[in-house]
This record gives sequence, C-alpha cells and structure tokens, in this order.
Amino acid sequence: MQKKDNNSENQTTPKGEFIKAYPGDGNTVMYETANAEEIWQYLKGSRSWRNHNPGNIRFSNFTINHGTIGHAGGFACFPDKETGREALIALFQTNSYKNLTIEAAIHRYAPPSENDTGSYLDHVLSVFGVTADTLIKELTQSHLEKLATIIEKHEGYIIGQIRKVNKNERYIWRTKMDERVRESHRLREGKVFYWHKPPQGGHPGEDINCRCRAEKYNIKNRDIKDISEDEVKEVMQTKEYQTDIEIQKVVEKFFQNQYDKKKKDNKL
Repeated sequence: MQKKDNNSENQTTPKGEFIKAYPGDGNTVMYETANAEEIWQYLKGSRSWRNHNPGNIRFSNFTINHGTIGHAGGFACFPDKETGREALIALFQTNSYKNLTIEAAIHRYAPPSENDTGSYLDHVLSVFGVTADTLIKELTQSHLEKLATIIEKHEGYIIGQIRKVNKNERYIWRTKMDERVRESHRLREGKVFYWHKPPQGGHPGEDINCRCRAEKYNIKNRDIKDISEDEVKEVMQTKEYQTDIEIQKVVEKFFQNQYDKKKKDNKL
C-alpha cells in the first residue's frame, strides 16, 4: 500500500501505489494510481516533500533508473519518500561521488552558489567523526543513511497537505506564449481540461521539456467566448456559485450573450 505522511486528521490513504507524477496548478504536484483510478494533489509543504524527493535530486537518467515516476519543477518525483531516499543514497555510491572526498562530494552536491556548503560539511563531519579528506567509498552504509538524513534536513523537508482530486476538477492550459511552444500545445492555450481526462501527450509540464503550466480553474478567469453551456451549468451546481457574486455575474453575462446572439441571428 502507498505510504503517506499523517499530517491531517481528515486525510485518507490512496488505494494503490502511485505510478505517475506531474506538475499540478501552482507549486502543487499530482500523483496517480494505476489507470488514473485516483489522483492526489500534494500542496504546500516543501518541494522535497511534494516530490517525495528528500534530497531534491534533479530529474535525469539516474533518477529514471532509480524509481522516479515523473518530474515537477525540474526535480524528480518518486512514488514515496522511501524510494526518494534510496535514490539519494545510491547517488553517493555512483562513480560521480564515491571516489571523491567528503568535502569535494558535499561541494558538488550542494555548491556554494546555491547552498550554505560550509554548514553542510560541518554537520556531516561532526556526525561522522571523520576528516574532510575521507573518501565517500570508505563510508559505511550506516554513514550513508546518516548522510541522507543530514541532506534531508538541510534541504528543508516540510510536510504539507494532500487531497484527493475529484472527477470533475479542471484546469486551464497555459503556455509561455513564445515561438518555442510546440504547435500542439499552442492550440491548447486557454483551453479547459479535466485532470482525470488528459489530452494526448499528457497534462502541462508532463511531457519532457514542456514549459506549459496548469492554471487553477475558475470560470472568472475564462473569456466569455470560450465558455460552454455545459461548463456554466456545472458551475451553477457548485457552492461557490451560490456565494460568489463575481461568478454569478459571469454566468449572467454568458446567458445574456447567448440571448443577444440568438436575437441577432433572428432566432428569437
């Protein structure tokens, strides 16, 4: 069964293991179980928590070979934290790290341009009780486990919230609106899609090198000419419609436009 972080008394456990992950709206990450039977959204918290990636490892061939099921924000997404942690330990056993000293390895993993490398190194040395010139390959499995814990702390693993995505939830496809946008994605700009019914090629940001993003659906963000009658009828069944005056105005404008169009076409 899928392991979860127990951070909310109202959370329920996904029925199966996650097999796919991709960016959601905003900084969220979406996780799917087999056949997209369930989709869960990870929101708030830290990137390392949302991606099940305690080491914040970049998406690459290495992560593909170590259990990643997708990517978000350029970083690998794993099916659970345990898999992400195992990948982190495996990374330090590769040729890129095992022949380096602890000092050199920490500088490679957490370069000064992006991290407080000195704090990283001091923490590792104080816990391990070894010198900075000790080779990574000389560390024991216990040392590597502790190293993963130290990295998780320095990367800022903060638990957020998860929620199950219902069948009717939608998003608006947004592109970068430049010449680099692939044609099939350019045609999706401003269109509405269901999370449970992805277009060919997947959701925004799911395909390799896709820079598109999902914008949280809100009928108030939609151009009236792009709104369908079915869409309006669905919105009218929601609690938001009953309480949000702005949504009510959009619905009223939609039907007024429909009336004016039919009148112009001499159908009224």
